[in-house]
Amino acid sequence: MFKGRITKGVGGTYCVSHDSQITVCTARGVFRREKITPCIGDFVTVNDDNCIVDIDERKNILVRPPVANIDYLGIVVSAELPVADTLMLDKLTVSARYLRIEPFVIINKCDVGRPEDIKRIT
Repeated sequence: MFKGRITKGVGGTYCVSHDSQITVCTARGVFRREKITPCIGDFVTVNDDNCIVDIDERKNILVRPPVANIDYLGIVVSAELPVADTLMLDKLTVSARYLRIEPFVIINKCDVGRPEDIKRIT
């Protein structure tokens, strides 16, 4: 048995990162019966048959995209076109803080943006 973190999930197959390697695993049927879906970011326990047998408690979870245990959220906005939606930026920032995720803003196209537009975003 080993502990690792899910880094990819496609069609019931999960890539679990552990000890500087990646192992392809499946989830136990009990998860499906209990309607528990392993998410990218989950810390899991894997048995010798490369089957996920336990999912640790999640620190937080995002629904879209389905990811868990997030530490940081990068929010990308444009300094030029398309015009940055500051209401959406506020919503994402508040949601991240509520879920105990540290948000940060990435301003793209700073080289072509007007200084007053960049100041409005920050």
